[in-house]
Amino acid sequence: MNKNRLDNCFPIKTILMLLIILYHSCVFWTGTWWDSDPAFPSQVLGSFAKWLNSFHIYAFALISGYIFAYKVIKGGYSEYGLFLRNKAKRLLMPYVFVAFIWVTPISEYMFKWDIGYLAKKYLLAIDPSQLWFLWMLFGVFVIVWPMRKLLLEKPLVGWVISLGFYGIGLIGRHIIPNFFCVWTACQYVLLFFVGMRIREKEEKQERLITEALPWYGWIIADLLLFAGTMIVGRNSGTVWSLIAIALNLTLHVVGAVMAWTTLQSLANKVNWKDSKAFKTLSSYSMPMYLFHQQIIYFTIIWLNGKVNPWINAGVNFAVALIGSFLISAFLMHWKTTRFLIGEK
Repeated sequence: MNKNRLDNCFPIKTILMLLIILYHSCVFWTGTWWDSDPAFPSQVLGSFAKWLNSFHIYAFALISGYIFAYKVIKGGYSEYGLFLRNKAKRLLMPYVFVAFIWVTPISEYMFKWDIGYLAKKYLLAIDPSQLWFLWMLFGVFVIVWPMRKLLLEKPLVGWVISLGFYGIGLIGRHIIPNFFCVWTACQYVLLFFVGMRIREKEEKQERLITEALPWYGWIIADLLLFAGTMIVGRNSGTVWSLIAIALNLTLHVVGAVMAWTTLQSLANKVNWKDSKAFKTLSSYSMPMYLFHQQIIYFTIIWLNGKVNPWINAGVNFAVALIGSFLISAFLMHWKTTRFLIGEK
């Protein structure tokens, strides 16, 4: 069973990447993603996008922590310098390449941002579009590695530390700009630690938190929490803000566990290992993530006000999926370009 869960991380990460593309295909209707509003509003699409955003990256951080713990327990990742060099190749190299040959030129063309704003976003990595994920995950690895044994061997201390980092990230961004997504990384340490705990308890054959509810129970709990955050978010004041922080933190953890348990259950029922198409898609999923968002910019401009919002979102998803897949397949063809996008 433990081996199945570990193997299932491969398709689960792929599905989460697809959900991220779906999220960006719908996020226009939240009214917070573009310089102009949708010509045809859709509250349902906007709420759906917010729901996806409440768990997809958080679940990915959980899985990263799960795999990290597995490798640490098996004796891997023993040298800090080598570990960080490998993660820099995997995460920071594609950041530099994609930011400057793809994201920055298209963003300048679309939004006419001045050079100072572009430098702040991409040179200093303050909110660098979809590429924030790369700096966040690298930052989590930097933070967690020195404490890896403490986090695994003393879970109570681990909870205190990870929650402490969440608070540091929450407060720090209001004091110092989020250079290189450092404060974001602090907040994601908590989800990474949850993944580590799940793997550690599996190794010891202890009862898992994921077994507290069936997969559909986690979905119900997640939806109830999501509804609660939407209701609380409509109120203002210090007390409501504190309630919102606590609810959002709980929602992200429950949402990540929900995605993990649900997709594990799905992976156990689907014979994904025999699907060549899915394996190909999986091998391209990270490069597809790197390139998909800017493709959606063009379809939004093309279709906004011309078609039904659902058709617009569907075209966004289909074109971004196909376009980013073709770009990824092209770049995966040569060793040099594979290296530039963080692939072997």
